Amino acid sequence: MTINEKSDIDYKRIAYYIIIAVVLLAVLWLNYCSLKEHLSSNSQVINNFEVSENEMDKTRNPAVAGIFYASEPKLLDDEIEHYLAAEFRQSSAQPKILIVPHAGYRYSASIAAKAYLQLQKFSGKIKNVILVGPSHRVAFNGIAASSADDFKTPLGKVSLNKEMVGAMVKNNQDVLYYDAAHTEEHCLEVQLPFLQKVLNKFKIVP
Repeated sequence: MTINEKSDIDYKRIAYYIIIAVVLLAVLWLNYCSLKEHLSSNSQVINNFEVSENEMDKTRNPAVAGIFYASEPKLLDDEIEHYLAAEFRQSSAQPKILIVPHAGYRYSASIAAKAYLQLQKFSGKIKNVILVGPSHRVAFNGIAASSADDFKTPLGKVSLNKEMVGAMVKNNQDVLYYDAAHTEEHCLEVQLPFLQKVLNKFKIVP
């Protein structure tokens, strides 16, 4: 092999490495351009980031409005008024517990209305409602509490009694905050419009 031939091989090898380096740099640059909106040059911002209270979505939005019951406020209001207008003997004593179905209104509302009619004459006295229901979508051990500030329906928002929820979580190891269990769950949600219609100012503990 002559010196010139060896030099040609070296130049080709160098050129090959240069091409690879350019390709790698191009790939890195393209990745950077596509991800730079999600990157920060300040590692402290990334490592110590916390969502502030006002940035958090603290409202649990309805999951089955338009499916289990009407999503349009006026239609829902009229629907519940219709079911509550049924003749049914009301108890003279204030109920402490109601056992109510939680299917779509087409199937369950006529029965649910008879239960909620028992609360109407005590609407000014009842300030807190503890809602207990099964989990249809999420499996877990214990009792799932919600960290939301309120639950929303087409008729408006219902506030949670945060102090009561917090006390339950603190004082009972079987009660834990687990919002995933509430996100798409319908059993408690379908009770809220009835409560909004028959009670005055009240809070819930779901």
